[in-house]
Amino acid sequence: MINKSEIEKATGIRIAMSGEMRDRIRLWRNMLCNEQSWVSNRVRGLRLPVKIVDEFARLTLFGASISVSGSQRGAYIDRVLQQTMTDAKKWVRLMCATGGVVLRPVYDGHQIRVNYITADKIYPISYDDDGRLISAVFLDTYRNGDRFYHKLEIHEFHPDGTGRIRNQVFQSPSVDMLGDPCSLRQTGLWADLEPERSYMDLGGPLFAYMCIPAINTVDPDSPMGMSVYAEAVDLIRDADQHWEKSSGSLRPPRPPLMRRRIS
Repeated sequence: MINKSEIEKATGIRIAMSGEMRDRIRLWRNMLCNEQSWVSNRVRGLRLPVKIVDEFARLTLFGASISVSGSQRGAYIDRVLQQTMTDAKKWVRLMCATGGVVLRPVYDGHQIRVNYITADKIYPISYDDDGRLISAVFLDTYRNGDRFYHKLEIHEFHPDGTGRIRNQVFQSPSVDMLGDPCSLRQTGLWADLEPERSYMDLGGPLFAYMCIPAINTVDPDSPMGMSVYAEAVDLIRDADQHWEKSSGSLRPPRPPLMRRRIS
């Protein structure tokens, strides 16, 4: 994950997130991938976060449906939403694991689809009076050979209904470092994107932030969401470590090393 200080330096924008919150999001993401610091050759991990997330996602999506009808435009929107619901099993799990996810419409040159961004790639800028995220920086990364290209998509929304989206791109030898600025044309993947576009008469930001409806005990002043297993991190660590100790004690002893006698 790229540090928020690098994002602030590159964009000139203050990121409304504490360092502690950023560290916790990194931990929750690592736990989902079984890459938490206490997992090693001796402690393999029970993969409890995956099981917890699967159950929360199952309950969230059980019987869930959404539809739009009434016009040709409604039918088109409905097709987009049905595809989004098809992908929901994935992004709902990621939302449960990292505390939140952003959904945004993207036009790929043929049709509109909904793209999701996980919490580890969301850098909040501002919220409205109700605590809803309205401006943020979104990080996107792809690798080409030995180079990593990082795109910062800056969404700014103002109460008067105006908004602006800016794209900044950087190239780096590391996935965890922003690196040096480069042009969109150099990237290939993002060559057709506009560096900047402004909008008028918006009813809200051009994205939706969804999060777990729980009190943020890491940073009570932050409206960002918490992982569904945020309060169980210590218990999950203890379970991993104690299971390894108990399972190790139940393993049969190794047979003595047989040495061949040479006469």
